[in-house]
Amino acid sequence: TEQLFTISGSNLSANISIAPPTHYEISTTTGGSFSATNPIVLTQSGGTVSNTTIYVRLKAGLSVGSYNSEAITATSTSATNKTVTCSGAVTEPTITVSATELTGFSYFLGLGPSTNQTFTTSGTSLANNITISAPTNYEISLSSGSGFTNEIVLTQTGGNVSNTTIYVRLKTGLVIGSYNSENISLTSTGATSKSVACSGNVTLAPVTGLSIGCKSNTTAVINWTAPVGTYE
Repeated sequence: TEQLFTISGSNLSANISIAPPTHYEISTTTGGSFSATNPIVLTQSGGTVSNTTIYVRLKAGLSVGSYNSEAITATSTSATNKTVTCSGAVTEPTITVSATELTGFSYFLGLGPSTNQTFTTSGTSLANNITISAPTNYEISLSSGSGFTNEIVLTQTGGNVSNTTIYVRLKTGLVIGSYNSENISLTSTGATSKSVACSGNVTLAPVTGLSIGCKSNTTAVINWTAPVGTYE
């Protein structure tokens, strides 16, 4: 983002020339109208340059690092040079997660979804929002009780996403089996993607009250109560 300073001159015999340092650029216009100029020349009239605003910003396309103590220099023949020292940094877009693995999701056949587990995520120096995508057999939400979906978008403000809790559960309606090493992905343009691996199981509930008896014709009679389901 831009910063600014103002410049003026009096008793001048020549125009003022303003030159930016290597990693910064300057303009007399702001916002979408910013037009980098090197140098900016302010024309004197009768030896005077009226108060003028100069907008300054760190150039686009720089590598990660610090760009400190770089001077904008204003000169005019016979006048003492003046400088404005600039300091700034380019930081790497970063997504942070509190956990890289969630294990132990489970439910009995027909009794899904599983209970929730959580992780938190945040972002700094982002150019775009964070998109969180759930794998095939899991779903995610910003609330523990509702709103479960396959994708969540966390909006960045000023390049930052505040620490946010993500709720995760194994989807309902799955068949008996293991659902392991399925990754929730977190992405944002320019940032290193992060993932949270999920593992869980759907199992057959144990049968209760099982009894076995024999009739006189040797046919076995098996009785049980409250069966949850069948599995062959």
